[in-house]
Amino acid sequence: MQYPKTFLVQALRQLDREHGPGVLTVINVRPGDPLDIASLGPCGDCGLPGINCGQARDCRYPTDGPEGLHAHVYGDRVAFHLDAVDACRDVVSHGLKDTQAAKYAVIGAGIAAALAALGGSKSVGGAAMVGAAIGGTFGAATPSRQQKVVEFRDIVARAMAGRLAAA
Repeated sequence: MQYPKTFLVQALRQLDREHGPGVLTVINVRPGDPLDIASLGPCGDCGLPGINCGQARDCRYPTDGPEGLHAHVYGDRVAFHLDAVDACRDVVSHGLKDTQAAKYAVIGAGIAAALAALGGSKSVGGAAMVGAAIGGTFGAATPSRQQKVVEFRDIVARAMAGRLAAA
């Protein structure tokens, strides 16, 4: 039996709820795992590559909810997770909810403004804007949640045992 994209999405939703708000569930799908790859649709990244985790490429797929199914493609596996907001539908909200861009922007702005003020600069606001841009750029490359990785074959076994609502 091959499991469709809807099974993967429901499993990720349930595991994200079980793991709590500070955890990003990642399901590794390996060659031979019974995921119906055709059910995912075409791989595209909307011009928005993911945070670099050593993956060869990123694929983003829509879901029936506000989140986006995001895949990091490696040589030996594909690691799937749900972004809180689909980056292809709303890149700004995605950046705010799925990365630490806002937090780092505030920190960068504060540091730059303080340094400018201490240095006697008359353009503290300009320095804060530059600091926010630099901090936000670093924050955009930092996930907002800690990862918990599980294997797809373990999810299938859990579903077959009746311990996964997505089955």
